[in-house]
Amino acid sequence: MTVSPLEAVKIVGIEPAWMPDAPIRIIVETASGKKGFKDVSISGTNIRGKRQYHKILDDFSISEIEMKAVADSRNKMCQEWRTFPAQDFAWQKARFGMTGAQIESAFGSEVKKNSIPDVYSGAYVLHKIPNLILAGQNFTVNFQMDSYTNCLSKILIAPAKEGTKLNSNSVEEIARQLEQALTEKYGKPQKLRDETTSFGVSRRLLWKNGTTDIELNLTIFSGSSVEPMFSLTYEPNNKKDSSKL
Repeated sequence: MTVSPLEAVKIVGIEPAWMPDAPIRIIVETASGKKGFKDVSISGTNIRGKRQYHKILDDFSISEIEMKAVADSRNKMCQEWRTFPAQDFAWQKARFGMTGAQIESAFGSEVKKNSIPDVYSGAYVLHKIPNLILAGQNFTVNFQMDSYTNCLSKILIAPAKEGTKLNSNSVEEIARQLEQALTEKYGKPQKLRDETTSFGVSRRLLWKNGTTDIELNLTIFSGSSVEPMFSLTYEPNNKKDSSKL
């Protein structure tokens, strides 16, 4: 994940990495919902003592048995998504648990396939709908696939990277219109976060639609040249329990 040096990110997890010389992986997330990671190396310059060094290596090492357990758990979850009621679509014609080929079949020429995937923590995006118009703005629909099972696990709708320049006023108006439309369709949202401070505005709203959680995220930085961040995500609600509108 490449972000501006001025872009705010938060640490959302720490997990084992894959390389012996960099055994710790820090998971970060932007306000728009995009996740990335940074593998942290350890050495005598930041870890005192050989004993402590080897203890950290042992604590953050992943065995083949543990990797298989994670894969088995993800496969079980993916199979559960595929048993969701027929009317419980994740977003439009998309259903959680779909393969890439099924996404292409469902959306036809609307969906475009990247030659190189966008990589997230535990997920990747190959398929996108690049020109979705919401509240008069151009958005991109990202179909996030679980890295272990290659099945659809999340839908991230975010402002298109090219040709869309958001400012505080426009992003607030977009959020207002989408909140109104989602509330009319799914009822009053749960406010997970609604803060206004000297640093800016941060809002996070949640709607539930059967087996799908719909979340709207908005962050605006006060007196800053950093572009506001906005995203709309659709996720299966059992995923959280276990770890066009």
